[in-house]
Amino acid sequence: LSISSLALDLALSSKPNQLRALVWLRFARLLNLSRVERNFRFLRPVIEVVWLKRRELGATSGIAGILLLISSSTMYYIESPSNDQFSSILMSMWWATSALTTVGYGDIVPITPLGRVFGSMVAVIGVGLFVMPASII
Repeated sequence: LSISSLALDLALSSKPNQLRALVWLRFARLLNLSRVERNFRFLRPVIEVVWLKRRELGATSGIAGILLLISSSTMYYIESPSNDQFSSILMSMWWATSALTTVGYGDIVPITPLGRVFGSMVAVIGVGLFVMPASII
């Protein structure tokens, strides 16, 4: 069943809007993974470590959320008077998300010197944000 869903996906890739009701067959691949997990239990150590460290990981997620709010609101107040790209807090949150995750799409960029310095600090903090969960686990 898993292989048939892959073959069906490849056959329908040229007709993306036709037969969309058969998309549920993609989930058959996940069922195959769960069957392998049931037999071999290769994910069990990872699940146990995440369960044991759930409080620390939750605290890290909370810190990430607070950093997102602080960096987006600060950048909004720095850049909004002179940069139309930062038209709202939500647009600033999009920028902060891409800066903290070090993706940096480049669709929204700060133009003031203070905004650029703050953006650089947010990018460096974003690298540390990924180090925290990695060091906990």
